[in-house]
Amino acid sequence: MFSPEAVGDTAMIVPVQDPDAIAEALRRAVDMSDDERSAWENRARGYALQFDRAVVLDRMLEQALSPAPAS
Repeated sequence: MFSPEAVGDTAMIVPVQDPDAIAEALRRAVDMSDDERSAWENRARGYALQFDRAVVLDRMLEQALSPAPAS
């Protein structure tokens, strides 16, 4: 089963059992301009980097080391 959270809006998702949908997605990718392809690439890279171990560890440490909110 596909989880949209895994790719955000950075991928073209098609049903694996639908050859026409796969062909259309491939056509769309091949027909992209260099600027559009670059925009997809940059968006995908930015989305993926939020899961980088260093980024995740930094966030965890920041939360663990931040002072507790005053009650």
